[in-house]
Order: sequence, then structure tokens, then C-alpha cells
Amino acid sequence: MIDGQGNYFIDVRYEEAPSTSLDGIVGYIPPPVNSEANGYFTGLINIGIRNL
Repeated sequence: MIDGQGNYFIDVRYEEAPSTSLDGIVGYIPPPVNSEANGYFTGLINIGIRNL
């Protein structure tokens, strides 16, 4: 584009998105009542890295 004084310019419009997201859940599974087994932790983690 050219303005009134003969200068060239570019008009760029953008919307910035979040760069990183982190979601997760953690749980504990207890051992059975009549067992020698151990309890354990379980879960899910989702990491989103955007704008790279």
C-alpha cells in the first residue's frame, strides 16, 4: 500500500495465541484389602507447545 506521501507500507494484523498449555490429573490406586500388593500412582499429563 502507498500512503499520501508516496511511502510504501504493509498493514499486518494478527491475534496472538497462548504459547503453552499444561493439563493433567493424578490419582492413587490403593492396594486391595487382603493383599500384599502395593498401591500406586497413575495419571495423565498433556503438554501443548504452540507457536514454535
